[in-house]
Amino acid sequence: MNRVSTLTKMIILFLAIFCTNGCVKQKMDVANLYINGVSDRTVKQGINRNLSLQLFIEAKSDSQKRITLSVEGLPTGMKDSFSFKAGVPDFKTTLYLTQTGITATGTYPLKIITTDASGNVQTASMNLIILESCTAKLVGKYKVTRVYKGISQWTRYVSADLDTTYSSETLRITDNESTATFALLEANCETKKIGNLGSDDVGYFTTAPPHIEYTTRLGPIDSATYIYTPL
Repeated sequence: MNRVSTLTKMIILFLAIFCTNGCVKQKMDVANLYINGVSDRTVKQGINRNLSLQLFIEAKSDSQKRITLSVEGLPTGMKDSFSFKAGVPDFKTTLYLTQTGITATGTYPLKIITTDASGNVQTASMNLIILESCTAKLVGKYKVTRVYKGISQWTRYVSADLDTTYSSETLRITDNESTATFALLEANCETKKIGNLGSDDVGYFTTAPPHIEYTTRLGPIDSATYIYTPL
């Protein structure tokens, strides 16, 4: 009996020494805390908006270590930031997902990850949903004609691109020759109305085919119409 016991102990000791030197230790999910407040978020393509999640990192026991937060799976054109990127549970933090460019439409599975000093990780899953913007269909090159009192005054060649620095669907119109900003146009995808940002312009647009037309006041009575024809 003692021989068996001694042999068993030797095997256990051998395995312990072998694994200490040769076993690959993998990072494992550990169910030692809760990541509360995770849910899906939706944003329209090309709009700069902070999508926020109020997270509460809650410990299941009193023996929690300091953890660091990160996000996995973000598409091109999105970035993440935390109000508190690390801490010792329990603590609250806000996750901000910001669109910094033109993100392709679709549903992107994201993982919110906590990692402790020992390399143990725990994840929570969510979906980031990017919806198509109607103004994305207006991006391109145009010939702009200014019409005053029924007469075409001049024509310019411009480029229309989404401007993601505004919280509304905005097109930046750039003069192809001077590269200066010709106009900032704010579009309403539901009503199909368009005009200079912050103005009372009266205009409309279509996306198939692309067409933009709006009237700008020049004074109490006079006005001019700008007609964009795609090239």
